[in-house]
Order: sequence, then C-alpha cells, then structure tokens
Amino acid sequence: MRARRAAAAACLFAVGPVALAESRAAEVAAWLTGTFEAKDPAAGGGAVRIVIVSVPKSRIANGAPVLYREQAVAPKLDEPSLQRFYRLEEDGEVVRLRAFDPRDPLIVRGKWRDPSTLALYGANDVRERPGCEIALKRVGERWEGGTPEATPQAACPSSLRNAVRMTSSVTLSKDELVQRDRGFDEKGRQTWDSREGGATFVKRSASAPVDGALVERTVGRRPEAKEKDSLKVKEEEKEKEASLKVNEGEAQAPPVLIVTGPSPPSKKYNMTELRALAGSERLPVSRLFPSKEVSAASVIVVTSRNGSVSVFSSAEISSSSSSSDGPFLDVSSGAPRLVAAGGRGLDDVVSVELRVLAPAK
Repeated sequence: MRARRAAAAACLFAVGPVALAESRAAEVAAWLTGTFEAKDPAAGGGAVRIVIVSVPKSRIANGAPVLYREQAVAPKLDEPSLQRFYRLEEDGEVVRLRAFDPRDPLIVRGKWRDPSTLALYGANDVRERPGCEIALKRVGERWEGGTPEATPQAACPSSLRNAVRMTSSVTLSKDELVQRDRGFDEKGRQTWDSREGGATFVKRSASAPVDGALVERTVGRRPEAKEKDSLKVKEEEKEKEASLKVNEGEAQAPPVLIVTGPSPPSKKYNMTELRALAGSERLPVSRLFPSKEVSAASVIVVTSRNGSVSVFSSAEISSSSSSSDGPFLDVSSGAPRLVAAGGRGLDDVVSVELRVLAPAK
C-alpha cells in the first residue's frame, strides 16, 4: 500500500509542473485574445485598435498555442500597421511569444474575421523575427516582460527615425495591455520612444470586434450611409448601368476582368463573355478556375479598380458554387461586382487571382 501511495505521489509530482506550465500559456493566450483600444487616443498614436485572435490548428503551432495580431489606427482600420503571428512556448515560469510576420501581409489582412483560415499559413508563409520574441513572467496579478535588450547579438529590427534596433516592454492584465516601444541607432543611442510609461490599451471584448465606436472599414466596403441615401445611390447606379447596356452588342467591349491562376497564361474577359460563362446574372467565383486547381492551400484574391481587395479561403471558394452567400460576381451591369458575405463585396472588379500558399516543410 505504501509503495502504491509513493508511486501515485511521484506521478502527481511529475504531472503537476506540466499542467501548471500549460496553464501559464493558456492564461497568457486568454488575456491577450480579444479587441483592445487605446485608452487615451489624444495622448499619442491616435485611435489605435488591436485585434488578437487564437489560430486553431495552426501549421506553425508545433504543439503550442498560436495567436494572430493586427493593429491599425481609425478610421483606416483596413490598413493595419502591424500584422504578426505569435507562438506561445513554455520555458519554466516564463511564457515566450515567438514572433512571425506573414510574407504576404495583404493576403492575411482582415483574416481575424475567420481565424480558421489563418491555420493554412505554414512555415514557408511566415518569416520569424529573431530578437522580437517577447518573454513574460507572472508578477502578482500581471504578466510582465518584453523583448531582449537592443544589442547587435539580440536585436529586433527597426528602420523608424534612424533606428536599427528596437525593444518592447509589455505589462498584461486581464483587461489591459501596456506596451512601450523604443528605437536605438547603431551606437545604442535611443532615437524614439512610443510614449513615456508605455501606451495603454483597454480590452473592450474577449473576441474579434463588431462595428461599434471604432467603425470597422472592411476591405471594399463603402462608407456607411443612411438607408434612404443608400437606396437612392443604388437607384442612380442602376440607371447608369442600364445606359451602359445600350449598344453593347454593336461593338466588342475591351477586357474588363483579368483572371490569373497558378499556371500561365492569364485569361481576359469582357462582360459579354462573363455573362455567357455565368449563364445568368450570377457567376460563382469558383467557376473561373478548374476544380483541380483549387486545393486546401488555395486562396483567391479579388481586386477592384480603386485597389480595394478581398481574400477568400478555399472553403469559401468552394461554397460559392452551392451557397447564395457567395462569393460570386454580379455580371448584370456594365462592370463585374463582387457579392460576398460579411461586407466583403467590391464594386468594379478588375482582377481575380488564384494563389497557392507554400506548403509547410
């Protein structure tokens, strides 16, 4: 009996630290996940919004939790100044956030709306930033720490205001994130400081944001307007589109849409050809590409004439052929219009590109 108790105690002793270590990473991840807004926008930095989501089954996880962070300043919330993945790793009592930047930030932009699509990005789709790793340790009711000191051997790169290196110090609580960033030149002299004491961000929710005080401008979304004004605009657009249809058959219109796949050459369509391909006024985006070209690692990038972009995962692409939610092209007017759920539609679409993400090694 004593032998059994001793064995059980030994097992508990062995398991206990592991469970405790796992709970540290889980706590940091939970406290970081959500929507944060600058506590005092007027003090510096403007109306900054930080969105951090958990990435399920990430291909860069290596068995650890992975978070995705996107930071932007209102009203240009669709133009983030920071996009970064963090992999949370245990090191005794310390939780380390290893930093990875997406190689193609445009494709990742706004993907916090559907974190499952972020799981597609593997080691070849991101670039680790040595020296930008954040090490946090529990101090009372907070997690405190930051990046290594700015030395040539351990440096987080920076090119802002003549700096070559930077450091970040972080204090994290359940409802607040304080971060202070500083830049240093080649001689170790400080060239800039985000703010004395750090910028404070208040946690507004434990999930991704919904349109509210800081109005989210989804890529391609028009500025919000009153319903009656919106209806009036739509009526005027229909009248213009109807006028464009006059004499459309008399002359061949120039190409209005360029479709690019993994293999050249690209295809060019005018509106007559798009309508013939659709067979109606709705053309599912998936129909623009052979099914064999669309895989789990595929994304489609749709671009409008004004440069606005919407990106869709392979799951969303395949659903366009069977779901009324799209994404599909409305080819009933003088220019193709993207219709997609979640305010991701675009007017005057000029290109649709199928990209295949690099597989993880």
